[in-house]
Amino acid sequence: ALCLGLRGGKGEEKGGAYSMADFDKIQKEVATQVHGEFAKKLEEEQDKNAASQKTARNSMRKKERRQKGLGQTSTKNRIRAIERTLKRKGHLVPPEAQAVMRERLEALQLELKDVKLAELEREYSARYRRVKFFERKKLQRKLVQANTERANPKLSAKEKATLDSLRKELVQDLQYV
Repeated sequence: ALCLGLRGGKGEEKGGAYSMADFDKIQKEVATQVHGEFAKKLEEEQDKNAASQKTARNSMRKKERRQKGLGQTSTKNRIRAIERTLKRKGHLVPPEAQAVMRERLEALQLELKDVKLAELEREYSARYRRVKFFERKKLQRKLVQANTERANPKLSAKEKATLDSLRKELVQDLQYV
């Protein structure tokens, strides 16, 4: 392959001698000619893969946004829009429509409180998940222990009543956790 690039050109002008730089240039040209098609195909495949990965990432982001509810207008934004309308264009809006908007505003503010409370509960639930797990396990062990003691036929009626009340408390605590 190298001999193809060596025929003719600068070497003949100099009496057939090539410098090392000329030889390297010729070698690169020949390599690009030989491997050019393969390089083009490889580049096209890489472009296709990059494009498919990009669309996959975009679809995943869209799915995450839908799950989080980011595509919908938030309650705060709806409250803000109604307040701005009443403040800026209140004199243009008929009184009946203003009353409806104010009722809607109050309902949205209540909804916002509920949303904040639910968000806080989710946060606490995630934060104290481990603690709840250990507390539940402790209560379950105590409940099993109380049940096995209660099954003992040698207990007096007073001890059985005490164990029954303990079991009720443990069940309530278990429902709380």
